[in-house]
Amino acid sequence: MSKNLIVSLLSDQAVQNVMFIKQMSNEQTEHLFVSTEKMETKGIKNNVKNVCGIKKEQTIIVVEDSIKDIEKKLNEIDYSNYEKILVNITGGTKMMAIAVKGFFDDKSKAEMFYVPIRRNEIVNLRNEKTKKIDCKITLFDYLRSYGVKVANKRKLTFSEEYTIKFYEKYYSELSSKGILSSLRYSRNENSIKNIWHELKKIGFEENLKNKDIKYLTGDWFEEFVYFKIRKEKKLTDDYIKIGLTREGVQNEFDVMYLDNYELYIIECKTSILNNDKNIVSETIYKAKALLKDFGLTVKASIWTLSSKQEIKNSGMERADYFDIEIKSGEELRA
Repeated sequence: MSKNLIVSLLSDQAVQNVMFIKQMSNEQTEHLFVSTEKMETKGIKNNVKNVCGIKKEQTIIVVEDSIKDIEKKLNEIDYSNYEKILVNITGGTKMMAIAVKGFFDDKSKAEMFYVPIRRNEIVNLRNEKTKKIDCKITLFDYLRSYGVKVANKRKLTFSEEYTIKFYEKYYSELSSKGILSSLRYSRNENSIKNIWHELKKIGFEENLKNKDIKYLTGDWFEEFVYFKIRKEKKLTDDYIKIGLTREGVQNEFDVMYLDNYELYIIECKTSILNNDKNIVSETIYKAKALLKDFGLTVKASIWTLSSKQEIKNSGMERADYFDIEIKSGEELRA
């Protein structure tokens, strides 16, 4: 097996490097990282190494806007032991990419590559041939690429069959009788005693546990969305999770999944109105604020049982501006 060298330019967009390394390396492959002081401080290299299982590497730390410095540092590396040098110029700054490409352009055993965003393929820049990426990257691999540590993940409360039945048969009736509102805004023993006989009909015990109350007042919808996406996208547990929380961050991600190497984050709201207060702006702000840590291809959306008309009256145009999709109750029933 030939010994190759993969050259990776580091930047905040880490997953493109992870995809390239996982696709193009073997047990004999060695690695050279072109980094900067800023990337070293952020720990980008360690994130990539951990996800890709790289135990040993060479690293040069360059001045990102100095072609002379980059060329000088590259010249300090011995390339004679490698049969091929695979240079991925997707990351780094534009100046770093120009300098690295210029350095390796005249080396016969060097091949230059680029990983375009959202195309999931590797382009050979010498002959413009493409190679489809088909390596395995799980949801947690993706998150670890960006240094995101998962503190907790929620377990499903009920089965898919029960949750679908709750949506189709129980939710409207419970809502119309004010039972869910009672649980949402007043969870004292007296209020629960007054409604438990209605809940007993659909399988709940008199002494409601906290997880039961959370399920009835919103978790059921998150689980419904989880089951719906998992089935439609044919995803396994490695690629979709519910109720993830980040280490050191209070916000919870209702549903998060990875499909075709792209990350999707969904906020689930049974209604976009909360006690007559519009919560779309709050939800949009939360979703957008979280996206900055997850790369350029991440997509956020809000799923709600509210109607298209309610959405239109409550700030849909703001969501469009932030490139956040809102899926209405009519679309969920379609």
